[in-house]
Amino acid sequence: MPAAPAGPRHAYRLTVAPPAPDYELFVSPDEPGTCRAAAACAGHGVRLRAVDGFDGPITVSLNDLPPGVTATTGTVLPGENSVVGDDRSV
Repeated sequence: MPAAPAGPRHAYRLTVAPPAPDYELFVSPDEPGTCRAAAACAGHGVRLRAVDGFDGPITVSLNDLPPGVTATTGTVLPGENSVVGDDRSV
């Protein structure tokens, strides 16, 4: 794909704002309801992406799960980007 044109005749927008440290959370698989057996659940996990310099620990837990479903609590440490639990059963 060719680079977008640039030059003095093009409009540019610059936003200056103080940093707002945060994170984005992604769960895998995208549809966790597809897990039908404990062995199939192994490797399900959470990935995080730090935004604007976020650098703190994040504890991830699941609450109010249906009967028979368990999940471990994990902590994503500063500088890491994921926690994967394999202690899930359905």
